[in-house]
Amino acid sequence: MFVKNLIMLNVLCGMLFFIPAFAMVQQPAVDGCVACLPARSGEIKAPENTSGICSINYSDFTICQTDYWKLILNPNQHYLGRSLLVLRRHASSLENLTCFEETEHSQMQRVIVSVLKNTFACETVNLLYAINHEFKKKPINPHVYWHFIPRYGREIYLNEHIFSDTEWTNMVDFSRDDNYSFQIQPFHKSIMAYVAVALQKELKENNIAISPEFIVEHYR
Repeated sequence: MFVKNLIMLNVLCGMLFFIPAFAMVQQPAVDGCVACLPARSGEIKAPENTSGICSINYSDFTICQTDYWKLILNPNQHYLGRSLLVLRRHASSLENLTCFEETEHSQMQRVIVSVLKNTFACETVNLLYAINHEFKKKPINPHVYWHFIPRYGREIYLNEHIFSDTEWTNMVDFSRDDNYSFQIQPFHKSIMAYVAVALQKELKENNIAISPEFIVEHYR
């Protein structure tokens, strides 16, 4: 009887653990949060009353999408390869992540850092969880995402462009993002192609599923 009760208790605890996680995964997108919406839907328009990453249409800059995250090239490429890892569903803070999202984030983090270092030969990659900008406008609607910022101790030449990390050994200069254009340029697509080729290979090696619509040929 004791063994039977113990087994039932373990089953009950398992159900209590997985039900909240499943419920959070199924949480619908928040109205007005462009980060929640499917990537590559060119018809998405950002509502005027949103702020931060939720108000920006990054669909043209999406490199890949997995079960829980999408990797987006930051339009401002002062730091060559600079990217954002954005949670696909809407969550306002890290404590709201499910165990599945945390696990995949950990896997993605290792892969992305490896890809950026191997692709662009950067000295290091700054990882930042900094959503302070999300609180600048009303309504406050933060969305979980991470900055991946390669840092360089030398100039990088790529497709007739020169990339110079003028803040090397110092903090990233986020003021460069102010009033930056989100119009995609040919050099953006070239950078995305370089990252996508290496990323797809490493994701496959690490058994991380990638959405089938994200194929390398799209960026060429």
